[in-house]
Amino acid sequence: MGKKEPYIVMNCTRTMKRLANASSFTTLLTNACSVLELRVDPVTVRVFMDHAGAEVTRQSWTFSRFRRFAMFVILRPGEEWLPTPPMHLNAQLQRGVDRSHLESIEEDDEWFVGLADKFTLKNQFLSWNSTSRIRGYLRNLRQAINKQVRDPFIRKRVFGPLLHKFKVKLRENGYHGCYFDRLSLRAICNEEGVFPCEGKYYLAMCDEDHPVKPAANRNSRKLFEKFEYDHQVPQCVLQDAFIQASQNVLRGMVLNWEYFYSMFFTRANVRLVNGIFCHEKGARPTIKLDEKSFFTDRKLEVLTRSLNRLRICSNSV
Repeated sequence: MGKKEPYIVMNCTRTMKRLANASSFTTLLTNACSVLELRVDPVTVRVFMDHAGAEVTRQSWTFSRFRRFAMFVILRPGEEWLPTPPMHLNAQLQRGVDRSHLESIEEDDEWFVGLADKFTLKNQFLSWNSTSRIRGYLRNLRQAINKQVRDPFIRKRVFGPLLHKFKVKLRENGYHGCYFDRLSLRAICNEEGVFPCEGKYYLAMCDEDHPVKPAANRNSRKLFEKFEYDHQVPQCVLQDAFIQASQNVLRGMVLNWEYFYSMFFTRANVRLVNGIFCHEKGARPTIKLDEKSFFTDRKLEVLTRSLNRLRICSNSV
């Protein structure tokens, strides 16, 4: 018998929603019938995923990994699954008129209520929202280095140049503010400015309905502020790997700092998720770093150093 996990169960009309703890498909059926007061034999009911409409069988339960608080519709004999009534974007905690075509504070001053005076354009704030998060990741890395590496010589000789490279590349890329810039070709949103929730780390895509259009109105903007960047390989794992690998520089190894840059700061490892529903924190044993990418081609580096020595010797003759 496995560990009990919490799930959300609903009746056919979704007018009753309850919490049911289950460690197996059998206990899910039994507990769901009990909390929903269905008064039928649990073996006669059918289980469907709420949004997807896929039927959950004993076999699929065994081979699938259903997240905590996954939502299921429980059907009695004769009942049929019906799709969830469509939720339009502005109805999802985003009540108000769509004013995304307005950009400046002069055109839509309500959108800017509560923001610093320096923000006068919507895209300006949205881009800053992304850059501030990316800057935070660099700051977190620097703090981790100061905490884990006690030797000031190593901090200065090894990590100083690497952090400088990160900072230079981040400046070149505008601290990736383009990810939230609706006008950028690299923006995460679609052409209408709608940002998706890309789902929990173990899912190919979000199985809920979490898109948001932050430029539409103030409510949408506030909802978007609850979206978060989710590192598929968590920051703490990246930091430990980076710190340990970097110290091999003193042994002549050449760190592939661009690989770590991509994992800390770019879409190679970062996805956008609803911070309330889809940002699962904690250990992620199924996701690993590519250790073969930690270092660059050693042979090429040795050849380069040898050529440089030859040049120095020839110049000194």
